[in-house]
Amino acid sequence: MSNTAKVIGQRITTALEYRGMTAADLSRKTGIDEGALSSYRSGKYAPRQDRIYLISQALDVTPSWLMGYDADPKAAEGAVTELFEKLPKEQQGQVLDYMRFLLNNQK
Repeated sequence: MSNTAKVIGQRITTALEYRGMTAADLSRKTGIDEGALSSYRSGKYAPRQDRIYLISQALDVTPSWLMGYDADPKAAEGAVTELFEKLPKEQQGQVLDYMRFLLNNQK
């Protein structure tokens, strides 16, 4: 078991939990069978580059984060909060209204 495979496996598991997805969901979204995903998640094998891309797209993370190079994707939340809090109250309300609009109009 390589360290890279172990990191990728941990990151896949973290992203699945964060997104509220199951391995079956990920399998359906990527076309990668659950057995292979299980091997990746356990750190037994590292996915090939094309599969890293598919997995990262399905989990809405960057391939580099999945491979262990970027910081935790939740770190962006702190930056968003910091920027939001710098806005005047009126503009905060506008941002929230726009976010609600976006959420209500998702496909």
